[in-house]
Amino acid sequence: MSRILVVDDDKPIRNLVTTVLQRRGLAIDAAPDGVTALQLIAQNDYAVAIVDLMMPGMNGIELLDHVKTAERHPQTIIVLTASGPGDIRQLDAASVHAVMRKPFDIDELADVVESAANAAKRPQPNTAAAEVNVVVFPTLEQR
Repeated sequence: MSRILVVDDDKPIRNLVTTVLQRRGLAIDAAPDGVTALQLIAQNDYAVAIVDLMMPGMNGIELLDHVKTAERHPQTIIVLTASGPGDIRQLDAASVHAVMRKPFDIDELADVVESAANAAKRPQPNTAAAEVNVVVFPTLEQR
């Protein structure tokens, strides 16, 4: 079974994402901050990590920078953000599968995570970084 890591300092969001994904049959670990997330990543293999960009202490961008150089790292990264386009541009497109703006549709997030987790189970062809898909989902107000 694929393991998923949820990293968000906002406890209600972390709990909601965790609960919804567990109901879909996924194994979930949750971390309230980047330091805890790095400890979990060092101990476990994750198919997907869902990372909030704006966190106190180590923010999501710093966490992702550490993850890139870690011996173990999630196969797929999904970023959650309430930030503007400036923060999103700081992301390494080759490392990020999707970016979802808060507030997000929880079912849409769960579908993206489930799809990424299923893809992680299949052998992947060798693809160039330019082919990595970065999707920015609009906020509900923009729909």
